[in-house]
Amino acid sequence: MKRSDPRFAGPWLVLGCSYSGALSAWFRTKYPHLVVGSVAPSAPVWAVWDFYQFFDNFAQQAPSSCVSATQAATDKMTLLLQTSAGRRSLAAAFNACEPFDSDADIFNFKYTIVTFLATTAQWENPGSSPNGFQMTQACDILTSSSDYITNWGRAFISLQGIPGKCTSFKFSSFLEPIRKTRLGNIDRSWWWQSCTEFGYFATTHGKKSTIFFPDMTIDVVNSWCSKMFDVDGLTPNVNWTNTNYGGLREGGSNILFTNGVRDPWHTLSINQSPSVGRNVIAVTYDAAHCAPMDAPDPLDPPSLIQARLTISSWIKELLATSRSDA
Repeated sequence: MKRSDPRFAGPWLVLGCSYSGALSAWFRTKYPHLVVGSVAPSAPVWAVWDFYQFFDNFAQQAPSSCVSATQAATDKMTLLLQTSAGRRSLAAAFNACEPFDSDADIFNFKYTIVTFLATTAQWENPGSSPNGFQMTQACDILTSSSDYITNWGRAFISLQGIPGKCTSFKFSSFLEPIRKTRLGNIDRSWWWQSCTEFGYFATTHGKKSTIFFPDMTIDVVNSWCSKMFDVDGLTPNVNWTNTNYGGLREGGSNILFTNGVRDPWHTLSINQSPSVGRNVIAVTYDAAHCAPMDAPDPLDPPSLIQARLTISSWIKELLATSRSDA
């Protein structure tokens, strides 16, 4: 573009959010002659095989009453899952399309409802219902009575489900769409990257201290890769990824990282400005995923407002310096 039209001569800056935020930072690091800087909100630049922090984050961010309700519901569901009658009651509570009785289906049920609840912390951003403060919404429902399982099901149906439609917890319902080799299958593309380069597999790490099911381990989740792509033993080479791109030892310059402290992905990003003088800046704020890219909201905390101001002033200064150096 720079060569074809003088209007696009630049200087150019790249910006992304989440995975594309990581791409933005890596692009600046790899091609500093093409772009003058990068803004990288919620960028998971550290590839990890076992991303146990994703589930742990919910217990750290949710109110104590919600954490206790989640633990109590998990303990009771563990018992219910051991009998067919108990599984039927859970299927009803979570509006399942069909019974789930095989080990793979039971695991997928547990993994699906836990991922839903943990992900609400990722979207604990200011805004009105149904999109804003999703963890707060989920916890309000979960603690609305002592019937925590029914409440978890209500939260799942209202915040994740499609109104009027059931959810299939069959493992085949999860697996088969990813196995389809059709153009535009973005889930397959993402899982291929996860299974070969990045990992990011959310687990409970086999920890007895988790508020969720402790058997959601990395061995089980990683085994899905072989089933998806028919490659025995397929495991992400996260060491190569971190060596190639730098991981938390980001080696580029003119990069601005922003991260919400409630976001589980901030644990895989850069949250403190390095001491070396490469104009790599880290800004944190009291919200969650990619919040600086959302439209301003009356409920924005001061730290998020300041993060947006920092981004704006940083970009203006960087572009002005680049133009004067040209």
